[in-house]
Amino acid sequence: MMSSNENSDSQIEVKLSGANLGRLILREIGKANLDTAACVGQGYDKASAMASGAAGAAAFVNETAKLADLIIFIV
Repeated sequence: MMSSNENSDSQIEVKLSGANLGRLILREIGKANLDTAACVGQGYDKASAMASGAAGAAAFVNETAKLADLIIFIV
C-alpha cells in the first residue's frame, strides 16, 4: 500500500518516496504481464528518489527483480 497525505479538499496525494515509486513501477510491470525474474536492468537519472541503492525505487524494485542491476544515466 502506498503512503499518502490527505489535504483539506479531501484529495489524496501520494508521497514521492522511493518505496512508493518502486511499488508503482512494480504495479505497472504487473499490468503489462512482464516477468520481474526476467528483468536484467533498471535505468534512472540521478534523482535520489529513483536511483538511491539504499532507499530509492531502484532498491525497492531490486527486492523483487533480483537480476535488475541499477544503471544511472548522467545527462
